[in-house]
Amino acid sequence: MSELVGTAFEFLCKTHVCKPYLVVMVDGGICSQMNQYLLGQIYAQRGEDVLYDLNWYEKVGTDVDGHFARTFELEEMFPDIHVQTLGKLKRWFYRTFLMYVSADRNQPDQSSSVSPAYFGGYYDIDDDVFSEHFDRLFNDVKRSEVPDVLKLSSSNQFSCAVHVRRGDLARGDNPWYGGVADDYFFRAIEYVERLYPHTRFFFFSDEMAYVKTNIVPNLSVDYVLIPETNKAFEDLLLISKCDIIVASQGSFGKFAAMLNRNSMLVLCDNGYAKPWLTRKKNTVVL
Repeated sequence: MSELVGTAFEFLCKTHVCKPYLVVMVDGGICSQMNQYLLGQIYAQRGEDVLYDLNWYEKVGTDVDGHFARTFELEEMFPDIHVQTLGKLKRWFYRTFLMYVSADRNQPDQSSSVSPAYFGGYYDIDDDVFSEHFDRLFNDVKRSEVPDVLKLSSSNQFSCAVHVRRGDLARGDNPWYGGVADDYFFRAIEYVERLYPHTRFFFFSDEMAYVKTNIVPNLSVDYVLIPETNKAFEDLLLISKCDIIVASQGSFGKFAAMLNRNSMLVLCDNGYAKPWLTRKKNTVVL
């Protein structure tokens, strides 16, 4: 029945009785928001009428473990961006009869019109397409200003952000990324210090207590612990201002590096680094 209704609606759209939309579900933290907005805008540039479903932030609004809040911050981070949403009835119809979820994460066909459709889930975007549209959408628009707390002393020449992502991505059974071992951060910091002596390291984390206990006591470098904020995008923008970015698992450090074309990105060689060698110049995998 559901498939029959969807097929009938597609016919009505093709005969111009109804207007077709491409609806993209948005969920998760600021980087997921950027990625899903980017996906929709790729199709919008190809002539699709794109709407975004933000209902997840009302119904769920936390990480997988339910410990950390997730709020929609994209328009706050980028004041020039306007996310066009859809009403309850249209959301119900598209989710019920036109849901598309790719089992292999491949991006749906771009060669022809895909609407009407509802994109749920996450999709891998071609590296060249990702880089091109990322710059167009996020590096060529106005960004919010955040207080610059990344102070360098007269003896420091370089700044390095170290993002220690914990929370739901630090679990050993996490199905998406898995954890990054502490040894990676030690190797990365040693590499940066050897390459650029007199670097000041700025630590960002959603569990700074873990960093204080397990990371910094083992270091002999100049470092600063950045206090946790309520706004994830503020940390993202601060990280993007650093010369070097040591990224954890997930997208946070990687997206911050994409916001700074001149930064160096350091990644853990854990199977998820390969696309970023193409997406971001000056990327090092350890």
